[in-house]
Amino acid sequence: MKYCSNCGSALEDSMNFCSSCGASVNTDEAKKAKEQNCLDRLSAGLKHERLCYKIFGIAWTVIASFILILSIFMLIGGSLIAENAVDYSVEYNGSEYYIEDFDVEPDAVASALFIGLGSGYISMALIFLGVGIVNFVLASKVGKYRNTLYKDCTNGANHASSVGSIVLAAFFNEVALIFVIINFVFMKRNAQTFESIKANQKSYNEQL
Repeated sequence: MKYCSNCGSALEDSMNFCSSCGASVNTDEAKKAKEQNCLDRLSAGLKHERLCYKIFGIAWTVIASFILILSIFMLIGGSLIAENAVDYSVEYNGSEYYIEDFDVEPDAVASALFIGLGSGYISMALIFLGVGIVNFVLASKVGKYRNTLYKDCTNGANHASSVGSIVLAAFFNEVALIFVIINFVFMKRNAQTFESIKANQKSYNEQL
């Protein structure tokens, strides 16, 4: 005769599950199954998070490149307009040269506008490029955490349970933020299980 570790009900030796509460009789196997499910669930969450960072990294980089090309064309156009923007003549009065009829043509305004917008677009392109680079960096880190999850989940678990990860996602990728929050809540609900997983992995790695 054996007893359920969950509710204390008496069990037959051949029973694998408690007839009263449904708990697994083999607690070790149930614990291992839960730990495996938790690792699989976190792996899937990190995969989705990484994908969001990667997609948006590409998108921001493409947008930055397009704006940068546009700004270069505007700067070149402004420079070409500026060459014909001033109308003046050089005269000589017998003793010295002087400029006469110095007039700023309307093209000068267009030239200044083109150059000003081109300079502004360059600044915008650099900002977008910076956001894209940050997304690529975050995607790389999340990928590394996921790759080592089944050998040592420490980095992945710490990342998923960190408030800093939420802050970064809020600033640089609102879509990834959805998965970051989901992973965060999942980690908080299963903190004890992951502590057990970390201890088991550490013990196993030390034996290698």
